[in-house]
Amino acid sequence: MAGPKLFDVGDGALWIWEEPEAGRTYDIGADPALGVEGGDNSAIQVLDRATGRQVAEYLANVEFTQFKDILYWLGRHYNTAQIAVEINAGGGGVWINKELSQDYPNVYIDRRRDTVAPTFTTKTGWLTSKWSKEYAVNAAKTRVYRYCTSDEKERFPLIRSQRLFDEMRNFVIVGGMEQYGAAPGGSRPWS
Repeated sequence: MAGPKLFDVGDGALWIWEEPEAGRTYDIGADPALGVEGGDNSAIQVLDRATGRQVAEYLANVEFTQFKDILYWLGRHYNTAQIAVEINAGGGGVWINKELSQDYPNVYIDRRRDTVAPTFTTKTGWLTSKWSKEYAVNAAKTRVYRYCTSDEKERFPLIRSQRLFDEMRNFVIVGGMEQYGAAPGGSRPWS
């Protein structure tokens, strides 16, 4: 399998394994950081919605206003992909989400998942909480299980980035409770 195309974007690397295909739908998850020297990296994952496979990744310590521009243009490039920005405190996520909501047509709208059928709220962005993290982890486990038990694994890789694979491998249940986080003492590619 050929490696990704590598682009220098905003003092970081954008890895592209697949260019967008007309008629396909893509989703972008974004975890912004502040972009301060010695701080955490901001991360973007681009997934094909139908297959769940990773098609692109961006990872860098970049100022959050520049990160918003990278998100905007990457979303446009991937057929106006739906963009979900984590809006927890810090990292400029609230600001990025507010700005994107004003000029980008496909920003993630939060859903209530504590009802029989998920219902849309009036809020944009992804607020990570104990419950939303548990939901995301279980959805990812289900997707990976389906992939591993089907013929998809013979046709295409699901996760292409070693950085993402390492981050996922280091993500565990901590404290004996249904709380997820980085394994104690583990390395964090995103940091």
